[in-house]
Amino acid sequence: MRGVLALVGALVLASFGFLFRFNALGGALGGFDNDEFQILTRVDFLLAGEQPLRDFADSDLRGVWPALSYEVPAFVQRVWGRNLLVHAWLTLGALSLCAAVVFLLARVLSRSWVCALLAGALVLVSGVKPYNYTKVLTLTVAAVGVYHWMRAPSRLRLCALAAWTVIAALFRHDYGVYVAIAIVVALVVTEPRPWRVPLRRVGMYAALCLLFALPSIVWVATYSGIPRYLDIALSSIRAEGRRLEQWPVLDLASPFGESSLVAFNYYAFWMLPFAAGATLMWGVWRARSVAADDADRRFRFGVVLVPMALVVNVFFLRANLQARFGDAVVPVALTGAWLAGAASLSASRLSRVLAHAGTLVLLAAMCAAFVGSNSLVHEFETGGLTVSLDATRLRFHEVVRTLRELPSTNASQKEGPMAVSRYLHECTSPDDRVFMGLYADEIPYFARRLVAAGQGYFAHGFLRSDADQRLAVERLSRQSVPVVITAFDYDKEIAGNYPLVARHISSRYREVGTFTVAGHPYIRVFADIMRPSRGTDPVSGFPCFR
Repeated sequence: MRGVLALVGALVLASFGFLFRFNALGGALGGFDNDEFQILTRVDFLLAGEQPLRDFADSDLRGVWPALSYEVPAFVQRVWGRNLLVHAWLTLGALSLCAAVVFLLARVLSRSWVCALLAGALVLVSGVKPYNYTKVLTLTVAAVGVYHWMRAPSRLRLCALAAWTVIAALFRHDYGVYVAIAIVVALVVTEPRPWRVPLRRVGMYAALCLLFALPSIVWVATYSGIPRYLDIALSSIRAEGRRLEQWPVLDLASPFGESSLVAFNYYAFWMLPFAAGATLMWGVWRARSVAADDADRRFRFGVVLVPMALVVNVFFLRANLQARFGDAVVPVALTGAWLAGAASLSASRLSRVLAHAGTLVLLAAMCAAFVGSNSLVHEFETGGLTVSLDATRLRFHEVVRTLRELPSTNASQKEGPMAVSRYLHECTSPDDRVFMGLYADEIPYFARRLVAAGQGYFAHGFLRSDADQRLAVERLSRQSVPVVITAFDYDKEIAGNYPLVARHISSRYREVGTFTVAGHPYIRVFADIMRPSRGTDPVSGFPCFR
């Protein structure tokens, strides 16, 4: 009966989580951040029959076949259609499902319904960006897989763990590292003696990972070369930046201000794994992990969660901190649940009560801080959840209609990214491509045009080596690219970082004008001088090639 109730509770939690996130969508860009479209423009490549490395470059640690960050949404769109509604079903559905799984595992670890609810809720309110569902998914499945392997080790389950490690790496390569760390720790601590047992298991796990990854390694060797691909991947990591500029500050004069709430959650994310580590050391000192029973397995699982949470915190909690918490939330939430359950190890009833209650209070405070810092009350109101059931239902259907119609262009747009999308959609052919000299993936996505030169954008110094530039120019020379759009600081970004590409642009294109935002220059437009125009766009006055 408890198992059935847990499943029902997980279903209710997942349904509510999906509903409040989904109903908050709509408006500009369908309610998604512009970063969402970096994934979607690569998905468009796959839908057109192209693949990373072979046909287009990818410097975001996702570009190895099969590139699951793109293949999964591409598969979903092939089945259900190319629109933002399908993308919302996939991303928000996966996040809600992960919250439900965290709820179920937290219930087992903590033996507390309240703690399980708080752990699941923490995943929902942490503000995971939809396109980052892959981070939450890979970590959630890894935690569940490791827990079940530790309960009943077998070669079949070890094979499944190795397969998931490779799958995680194919979503994004660093995910495989985080998953592998947790699995290797589990293989060692489950049966550390005699030493040949963990050594044999780790060796078998490594061999299986290599076996499963072999087709992808061959793909890299064939279409890029392993040394060059590793160099591109390392350059991407160095360019991205992973450090906070300064420690978050808790302002006692404004304890409920956004910056204070963000600072509180940042330190809470670190506090939980360190507290769990202290609990583990105390438990070892008290010789609590000797018998191979269920309590001992749950205790050893804490040894897996602590390094997993710490490593994920190190690499995920960085610049733009408020948007990063959701990426690292799964191991932290499970660590909190584990701590609540570990309180039962204490011989003192008072210590058990205080430790359990303290963990619940901390998890509840973290949830409350996220509600404040992520403006969730406003999202609830926007989605109709705090108004009435009818308002919720009407909002749901309104969002469905809106997202089903996107991507589309608005003829009334005269400024900003959507004005550029409208121009490209109206004045270039479906087989034409657009050169992107800035980071603004929403432009080609809403224009329904593929990006030119096999490179998502020429900005931020990505892929600017001479070899990368020569490849981009070679691809440009055999593609139909009537229009080039760049950031307004063309001389600094394109001419400065991509001189070979700039030489190609200057030899074949002429500047025809700019698009503005709030009256200020935003995007420069260049047209192909080798191709005669078929008229003039009535809105922008730029040449039309369609």
